Amino acid sequence: MKKIIALLIFVCAGAALFAQTVKLSVGGGANFTMNFTTATLNKDYTETDEYKKNDKDAYHNSTLTGFGIYGFFDATYVEANLGVLFGKQTNDGYPPGSGVDYDNYKKGFDVTALKIGLFGKYPFEISGAFSVFPMIGLDVMLPLGGTMWGKNLDDKDLKDTVTGMGKAINKNYNNPKTDYFDKVFTQVWVKFGVGLDINATDKIFVRPEFLYGIRFGPNDIERDQSGTYNTKAEPAIDGSNRRAVSSYLGHGLDIRVAVGYRF
Repeated sequence: MKKIIALLIFVCAGAALFAQTVKLSVGGGANFTMNFTTATLNKDYTETDEYKKNDKDAYHNSTLTGFGIYGFFDATYVEANLGVLFGKQTNDGYPPGSGVDYDNYKKGFDVTALKIGLFGKYPFEISGAFSVFPMIGLDVMLPLGGTMWGKNLDDKDLKDTVTGMGKAINKNYNNPKTDYFDKVFTQVWVKFGVGLDINATDKIFVRPEFLYGIRFGPNDIERDQSGTYNTKAEPAIDGSNRRAVSSYLGHGLDIRVAVGYRF
């Protein structure tokens, strides 16, 4: 990840250095986000009688949908933005054997998060009315708060549940927020896509952007909950030593619309 960050900084700095003119602008608007977490199941697990009889409908995937507001600073070849996301992540099924109340678990998470982005871009003027620019960069999400499985993060029952889940895989989960919630929603993404600047006047423009992203992962919770099936590396407390999921993939879409002012 450090190499990717260094490359992005190099590209942004290089573009600005060799550009003949750099125009500054600022603006703000709204964004819509839809992120997906897709699990790959261990082949050895899907061939077991337990899976065939009981676990086919188990929870493995999740979807986060959210809206937010953001502001941006633009220097022609670089866009930096800062915003707040209000989202809900829902689970597709239930987690067999986790000790979690299934109805509550399917309620998923409500999350409020800070989003910070840095993108390199290269504009092409199509006409005096608008220009188009491909863009690529990093987007970081930092959780500020929310709810988990229908409960407040300081709920005693939730703490007991999370502690029990940690013990089942020999992990130390004591605080639902710091040991679970924050680890799920602290995310770093590589995103790429295209944007348009539609000029309303010489100074004012409308900027829609369309981005697709891949999340760096797995996060700490996904690491805890995945691995080789029937491994002895981290035996479960019940002696089953199983990890149903071999890997997770995070990916998703962003649609943004903002109004900007060009200096």
